[in-house]
Amino acid sequence: MIGSQSGRISADLPIKLTLYGVRSSLDTIIEGRCRDEAEIQHWVRLAYEQTLRLELALDSMEMKPQEHSGSNPHVFREPEC
Repeated sequence: MIGSQSGRISADLPIKLTLYGVRSSLDTIIEGRCRDEAEIQHWVRLAYEQTLRLELALDSMEMKPQEHSGSNPHVFREPEC
């Protein structure tokens, strides 16, 4: 039982950090701190990418332990500029 609790705690941090990233991106837009349309698109893109990461993190929490031991084919990679 302790092992499953520590697994949940280690999964909670990436989820909370991802939510923070989404909120920060959206706060920047909502508060009007963007200088132009290109900057708005940048922050929207970041928020979208963070939601993809969050989806993957939540999916990985639902995986069975034996499935989780292998490599994850759904690893999100940053797009190159």
